[in-house]
Amino acid sequence: MNDDRYIRSVKDLEKVGCKWWPKDVRDEAMKVSILQYLLDSQEKFISLLTLADRNKPENLFNLIDASSFEYHLFLKHLTQRSEVV
Repeated sequence: MNDDRYIRSVKDLEKVGCKWWPKDVRDEAMKVSILQYLLDSQEKFISLLTLADRNKPENLFNLIDASSFEYHLFLKHLTQRSEVV
């Protein structure tokens, strides 16, 4: 097998590639809800906030690292707003 055909420059890739997710992929991603992940990790998220020292908020990063809680999930918890019905 000739592996040279897989080595391409940025210009080569721009000719045949796509810089943005196709619409059908974006639409499919919109169907997947983050809600279940947030519900499953809510208890751990709250425990991290409970253990955090208000006077030293930078230590929260150490807690997140020690717990193996994923940073993107922690951020999602912080940014997710609840809808009041």
